[in-house]
Amino acid sequence: MRQEFESAFRPLRGRLLFTDALVLTGPVSKPEIDVRSGLGFYLFVPPGVNEAAIVGAGLSPLEIIDRTAAAAAIAARWHDVRARHAAELAQEEGAAWYDQRQRFLATTAELAASGRMSRFLYLAAKPPA
Repeated sequence: MRQEFESAFRPLRGRLLFTDALVLTGPVSKPEIDVRSGLGFYLFVPPGVNEAAIVGAGLSPLEIIDRTAAAAAIAARWHDVRARHAAELAQEEGAAWYDQRQRFLATTAELAASGRMSRFLYLAAKPPA
């Protein structure tokens, strides 16, 4: 895995850009975590974990930008647009998947809007040699 990371990292000229939408910045209930993680594997972290990982990898954090408001707005818009086409989407996706996706988007929007789960963008770089 390290070789894969290094080969992907090399063309970026020593910079790393990533986002994490699962930074716990407030109380989140078990049912909310279940909905938020119901579509795959998710790793929820407290503030500071990503920053420590950046430093632990020998990189220097350049920017950390809170993108939570955008995440809340996007999830809410997706939810609302999908709701306007509910019949067609439920037919194409299946009613169970449609409902699960709508719950996911609604929960994502609410957790972000309330500041309980945040999305941060991280830019890091190799320190100058």
